[in-house]
Amino acid sequence: MAARRKSRSRSPAPTKTARGRSRSRGKSPARGKSPARGKSPARGKSPGRPKTPVPSRSRSVSPPPVEVTKSVAKSSKRTKSPKKSPARGKSPAPPKSPARPKSPGRPKSPARIKSPLAKSIDVVDKPLADMKKADLFAVKPETSGLRRSARTARSEDENAKQVQAIIDSNKQKGGKGRDILGSVSALLSLIILPALFLLLPAACTKVQCSFQNFRPSLNWRNYIDRDSFTLYSAFVLLQLVLSLVPLGATVDGPPMKGGRHKKRMNGFFAALVTLVAIGLLEYFKYPLDLVYDKYIPICVASILYGFALSLILFIMGGRAPVSSLNPNGNSGNFLKDFTLGRQITPLLFDRIDIKFIFHRVSLVALMALNIIFLTRKIDLIKQGNGTGLIFTCGIQIWYCLDYCWCEEQWLYSFEYQRAGAGFQSIVGYAAWPFIPATLTKFVLDYGVDMPWYVYGVIMIVHNFGWVIYRASTSQKAEFRKNPLKPSLSHLETIPTSQGKKLLASAWFGWIRHPNYLGVLIMHICWAAVCGTTHVLPYIFPLFTLLLLVERSLRVDDNCKQRYGAAWERYCSRVKKRVIPGVF
Repeated sequence: MAARRKSRSRSPAPTKTARGRSRSRGKSPARGKSPARGKSPARGKSPGRPKTPVPSRSRSVSPPPVEVTKSVAKSSKRTKSPKKSPARGKSPAPPKSPARPKSPGRPKSPARIKSPLAKSIDVVDKPLADMKKADLFAVKPETSGLRRSARTARSEDENAKQVQAIIDSNKQKGGKGRDILGSVSALLSLIILPALFLLLPAACTKVQCSFQNFRPSLNWRNYIDRDSFTLYSAFVLLQLVLSLVPLGATVDGPPMKGGRHKKRMNGFFAALVTLVAIGLLEYFKYPLDLVYDKYIPICVASILYGFALSLILFIMGGRAPVSSLNPNGNSGNFLKDFTLGRQITPLLFDRIDIKFIFHRVSLVALMALNIIFLTRKIDLIKQGNGTGLIFTCGIQIWYCLDYCWCEEQWLYSFEYQRAGAGFQSIVGYAAWPFIPATLTKFVLDYGVDMPWYVYGVIMIVHNFGWVIYRASTSQKAEFRKNPLKPSLSHLETIPTSQGKKLLASAWFGWIRHPNYLGVLIMHICWAAVCGTTHVLPYIFPLFTLLLLVERSLRVDDNCKQRYGAAWERYCSRVKKRVIPGVF
């Protein structure tokens, strides 16, 4: 018994671990809790949980409190990743499968190597929190131009295929009968169009203004004059030089079959320089009466100039890229293609947009003619007379300056985007100013003067037409530039199969072509200033009406081919084209 008691006294007393459990005596050290089971102080646990020493068979004494404190201090100085216990060591992880090598045939796009945000941070070298939004995106990737050029080339190829398909389809549809009809209509255009432009200026002179006793002169010298051709050529050259002056905003043209081209919007600058030039010529006593005296020869010079330029554009169209061709002007019929134009927007030296500049020449020429007619009666105006002449010149000059100020909107018109640059359009731009200027010349020659309230009524009606024209044109241009613009979100639209939308409310929910109605109202007011003593001045608004009716039919036919069912839905909703309730 004594021996048994002695052996019991020698066995170590059971000790309590950090978890508060008592260990039974006689347990082997291998089965004791590993020190790694204690939570690391790095995990935010309380330091009052030190590691429990492994018990031995000999009597063990609990460590003094000082040693515990030291162990806690040492554990607090450990790094973030403490050593793992060999007893708790993880089994070696299976070797990872080797990464699949990337296919060499699919390299990353150079534009994705570095984002614009990262590149801007490297260049600016600022903390991200201190940078402004404008700084983050101030630097663009160097390869963005490559991606844009690739997209442009791809879109041009697609456009070229579409245009070529339309040209081939038109050639297959055409037969001998259709070719003969196209040739006859083109020939009539070549004869009738110049005659119409010359008819009103030749019939309405200072001597008479009627068709009753009109006898055109058969002497060609009364129509062709070298000085007149030189004067008109100098004016066109001046406008061409002014269009190249780097003043005014540079905008991206609308997306067209030939791609986007940047345009310099300096038409208002060109108009102001022209006004200053005319003032200087008058100041230095240059004979501006030459324009009045040779009015018809200058008109003929403009037609000849337009004919020569149309022929040059026809030759250029044979070497133009397919994407810039006019589908209706490449039928193989010379007369038809020459009349309609082989290209839509021909470029000279890949920079000068002939169609855009010649349209500007037309409006600036009308303004210049009115200013010259005003200077002819400057003495009469100084005496307080000439109210009719001032009013007539004022509303026409206002129309021209308004176009020059808002000439970017013309880029989104059917005339610019879809009509070809051929004999019809180029000769029309060249000779059109002489028709409305003939109304001013009529007021000048016959001294038309009416009561002030008549001019007041004409002004109100004219401004009403101008509001319709400018508001509808601005709305159409803004919608075509960005249909998702917040200021246009209230407008009702009709989606098309091409992903575009058709305006079906506001001005274009009233009639299909409200801008045509505005132009027609203004031209009627221009003729109304001439009074009611002669009928011939009213040929001008009649000519405008016929032109707008023909163009509206052509636009509707083009839109029906492009948009199909969506355009039919729009036509069923908006039934009238130009005149509400009539047509």
